[in-house]
Amino acid sequence: MQTTYETIFILQPELTEEEVDTTVGTFEQVLRDQKAELRKTEKWGKKRLAYRVRKFWEGFYVLMEYDASGATVMELERRLRIHDNAIKWMSVRKDPRADAEEARRAARLAQTQRASGKSSDDGGDDDGGGREERGGWRDRESEGRPRKARAPRRHENENGDAGEEES
Repeated sequence: MQTTYETIFILQPELTEEEVDTTVGTFEQVLRDQKAELRKTEKWGKKRLAYRVRKFWEGFYVLMEYDASGATVMELERRLRIHDNAIKWMSVRKDPRADAEEARRAARLAQTQRASGKSSDDGGDDDGGGREERGGWRDRESEGRPRKARAPRRHENENGDAGEEES
């Protein structure tokens, strides 16, 4: 049974771009040898790690999404474990509902762009939520309602006396 998986791995930061491409090609070949269908490979580039891993503070991040069996994932992780350039990796099974949600989100974004006559390359500040078409976030002043008056805060001044602060 073919299930969708994502594997993200981090390669050593000293590698050249050609060495990164060769290493990624090696792992893609492992998936092809195991009869997996590679959906996409994204090279995110060199990024800072959250904590030190094997004496490295940076690494090349690579994300691979593929359809495979569990045995294929085990083989890929075994190869990652013995490869010298891979310093960290993680594989997860992708929820099938996530693909449907991504497709709905893309369709909704395309529909709002068609309705407003905009393209995604027009430089607008669309956050994908459709808020721009409705006028963005509103605050009390823009809606014509007055702000509530706040009670003044109490604090101690440098003499230790309690005083009031204007708000």
